[in-house]
Amino acid sequence: MGTRHITRVIDKTGNTVVSNYGQWDGYPMGQGLYTMMMMAEDSSLLTRLETNLNGINTVTTDEELHDIYQKHGFTISETGFISIEESEERFKVLPELHRDTGSTILKLIADKPNINLLYTDDENINSWCEYINTIDFQKNTFDIKTSLKSAPIYTISINNGITNTDVEEFIDKFKEISYV
Repeated sequence: MGTRHITRVIDKTGNTVVSNYGQWDGYPMGQGLYTMMMMAEDSSLLTRLETNLNGINTVTTDEELHDIYQKHGFTISETGFISIEESEERFKVLPELHRDTGSTILKLIADKPNINLLYTDDENINSWCEYINTIDFQKNTFDIKTSLKSAPIYTISINNGITNTDVEEFIDKFKEISYV
C-alpha cells in the first residue's frame, strides 16, 4: 500500500544524517516492523550503520542526481518522466536513490561505506509523509512518529540491540490497528 514515510538516522551529535523517502508500506506493521526485524536479525547492523554515516554523500541538486544516473548509463528525459522498466532498472543499479527502497536503506548504508543519498527536508516530511521511522544514536532509540512535531507512537532503546522478543512485543502492540 502506498503509505509514504521517511527513514531517518540521527548521529551522536544530534544531526539528521539520513532522511530518506519511501513510497510503500510506511505504517508501523510495514516499514516499522521491517526495521525492527532487520535490527533483531543482524546484531551488527546498528554498529555498521553508525560507522558508515560519515561516508554518506547527500545529493542536494538535480544536477548531482543527473550526473550519478548518467555515470551509470541512464538517460535523463526532458520531461523528467521515466518508464516503469527504466525505474525498475534504476532500482536494481542504484537502490539507494529509489523510492522503493524503504527502510532497506539502513542495510545499504551499513553495508556500503560510501553511498549517495537523497535528503528529504523537514518541510516536505510534514506536508506529505504519514510516518517517520527514526534511529537516533544520540538518544539511543528507535521511534515512530506521525509527524516531526508529534510525540512518538512507539519508542524502544537500541542500547543493547533489538531482540526477537522486542519484535514480538512490537507486533502485539500494532497488530490490531488497521492502516487501510
